[in-house]
Amino acid sequence: MTGEAAPGYIPYPYVANTVKVRMPGPKILTIAREPLDRAWSSYNYNYVRDALKIIKRKGPSKGYPRRESDEYYKEHHVFQFEDFIQTELTLLKNCMEPGGKAEEFARSNYYNKFKVEYERREREGLPPLLDIINACYPQPKYKSSPREQWSKMIEENPEREIGTPNLHLVEAFIGRGLYAAQVEWWYAAFPKGDNYLVCSEDLKERPAETMLNVSKFLGLPDFDFTDVVGEGMFNVAGHKGYDKATPWEEVEEEKESKLSDIPLSAALRDELLEFLKTQNERLFALAGKRCPW
Repeated sequence: MTGEAAPGYIPYPYVANTVKVRMPGPKILTIAREPLDRAWSSYNYNYVRDALKIIKRKGPSKGYPRRESDEYYKEHHVFQFEDFIQTELTLLKNCMEPGGKAEEFARSNYYNKFKVEYERREREGLPPLLDIINACYPQPKYKSSPREQWSKMIEENPEREIGTPNLHLVEAFIGRGLYAAQVEWWYAAFPKGDNYLVCSEDLKERPAETMLNVSKFLGLPDFDFTDVVGEGMFNVAGHKGYDKATPWEEVEEEKESKLSDIPLSAALRDELLEFLKTQNERLFALAGKRCPW
């Protein structure tokens, strides 16, 4: 490599001092999965897997018998999905109520930066901006410490294992599926045309078409994604990671989970779906597009 400038190259200081350059803004993709299905998947992927490993490693020293089946440990020493959902739903309802912590935290920290958006919402009678991640899930002094929201749950079930390396994921099974509360900030900061919603169901049912739409949104040349997506899916059907695709035939063999099959009491499921409905509709209104949930 020589020190000579490439043809057409303009030294940066010259551009900076003589020309006002406008760079294109970011393109923001939101990939959204049905929130309850996402929470159930995350529970199994981010909590149960790791909890089982910890239980087997600790063994009798922590009161866990050795050489039992995974099903035995799940029944006796792993917290149930309902435990987490009931606890977190109570937390979020209190945190996200009008004038609650999520609203006050957002206003206290971001009002000046988003003053125009706040004034527009107040003028049009729209719901306030919320910061659910920072306000509703306060972080303990140590990352490995059990969250305060689980204190009663742990106290009542001392035989069950809460530990996992991914506590930041486990604490927000519901919260990470409240897409509107999170992406509203992006829609407020950038033009609506620079935001794009992808329903995860479309990635599975119409992968080539969906990827082509994404590439068009990003301003990329047309490309036939048929061969690429034909290899299968990553991180599915019990195969963790992104090193190797799971063939579509194997993906299709997996039983499609229905919301009614997810182990929640009917009352809690109805309560959760009603809570999610408002956030889902806010997301669809923002994106000008509906997902099939």
